[in-house]
Amino acid sequence: MKIKKYVFAYDFYDTRSIYPFYKNIINKTNGKSYINNETYEFDDLARTLHVVNYINPYYTIIIKRKTSLRALKFKQTNGFMAQLRDFTSIEQYISANMGSKSRTKIRGYLRKLESCFNISYKMHYGKISRKEYDFLFVIFKRFLVRRFNQRGDNHEAFSRWDFIQKTTYKMILDKTASLFVIYNEDQPIDICLNYHHQNVIDNAIRSYDIDYSKFRLGYIDIYKQLEWCFENEVEIFDLSIGDFDYKRKWCNVVYEFENHILYDETNYLKMISAHLLLTFYLLKGYLKDRNVHLFYQKIRNLLKAKEKPGVNPDNGSTDLELLENLPQIENITPIDFLDEKYINLRKPIHDFQYSYSEHSKNLSVYKVNNQDTIFYVKGLNKVMKISIKST
Repeated sequence: MKIKKYVFAYDFYDTRSIYPFYKNIINKTNGKSYINNETYEFDDLARTLHVVNYINPYYTIIIKRKTSLRALKFKQTNGFMAQLRDFTSIEQYISANMGSKSRTKIRGYLRKLESCFNISYKMHYGKISRKEYDFLFVIFKRFLVRRFNQRGDNHEAFSRWDFIQKTTYKMILDKTASLFVIYNEDQPIDICLNYHHQNVIDNAIRSYDIDYSKFRLGYIDIYKQLEWCFENEVEIFDLSIGDFDYKRKWCNVVYEFENHILYDETNYLKMISAHLLLTFYLLKGYLKDRNVHLFYQKIRNLLKAKEKPGVNPDNGSTDLELLENLPQIENITPIDFLDEKYINLRKPIHDFQYSYSEHSKNLSVYKVNNQDTIFYVKGLNKVMKISIKST
């Protein structure tokens, strides 16, 4: 029995196409339809069981009437979204959904970042130069690779990265996608790929420069994107699949994805197969609800760790020491730590900025003469020695 699987949460946003057995996708929040006017050979569809996973709850899916395909529907897997309809501003939203301590922290993250760098925020939506687009995608992938190397893992988007990069430029121009970017000067430090459908944003892929990890860029990019949503009448900001603390903090709705198993109701073998498949998925969900999957996941992660341990993206570790003063000036030489050969220095320098609220314009960085592993960072108020230890 042939089974074909689909992931609605990816395919609909990535391609804006509707599966051949669906007639219409209705947005429940505004009643607007997205209609499939294509015609297909029914016999080709009927030969296969079609399993459609991860249908967002704010869409109603209409199956084509002139076929004998029918759907078994079931719900599994949580998704997370910010439902913005009842609010008028980001401040009103976070006041209703976060405690005062969390709100204070988020505002503190914003102030800290903006006090240490020349920060700007840009939603590339409807307009972007090809040069800037290509530049951002190079940086975007670099962020993801570096972060997931650190974790000893792979991002699911890598398997379809070429397709995403090829199609997203036109989608941005057509206003069906966007790139949200946080810039330090003209350098991206946080990038998010969003898909847009009517009044919905799907926050699809997000990453940041891990050298800025202390600055909580993930919190800041969500804050700024929600701010944009209110300014542009977006009602749903969907963080989708994956149960993470930051999603529970930012989202006011936890939902279950709907799934469909479509089969030819005139074929009893396919009907029985569809119900057996449904039983399998329900049993799988039952075991997951009782955390049986965590044992399997733990074993899998242990095996994966043996095969591919996490990698320090800086290829070394650092010793840090606060000093009262710089050493004698004739023993050190000023350097540009933004030069690629000094990439190992960036995280400790940014950590230094975070800890002592030092703006980058006030920093001076020096290398010890005849030494490749000892450096000094001088701010307005503090001096730090950095010793690089190779691995």
